[in-house]
Amino acid sequence: MRNSDELGCVNVCSLSNNSATLCHQIAEDQLDVLLVTETWHKCSGDVVLKRAAPVGYRCLEVARPLSDGASVLTDRAHIQGGLELIYRDNVKVKARTL
Repeated sequence: MRNSDELGCVNVCSLSNNSATLCHQIAEDQLDVLLVTETWHKCSGDVVLKRAAPVGYRCLEVARPLSDGASVLTDRAHIQGGLELIYRDNVKVKARTL
């Protein structure tokens, strides 16, 4: 029985290159919550977000918004940034816009 939560934060500089490793590390370290920065994902439907979360975990994400006139297909610069919060499904999490 654990008496405290295990929290972590990591800058991955592209989740697509690191999702499997991250998933394994979350399970191995028995983290309850992990904040992932610089995910470089495009939208909430990106499969890399799901690949990073082990079974029994959920996630919240925020992609960097496109600037006016930018396109996902032509403007690679917008992809940098992005956050994903990966947390055990028994942890209560609520997103708020600040």
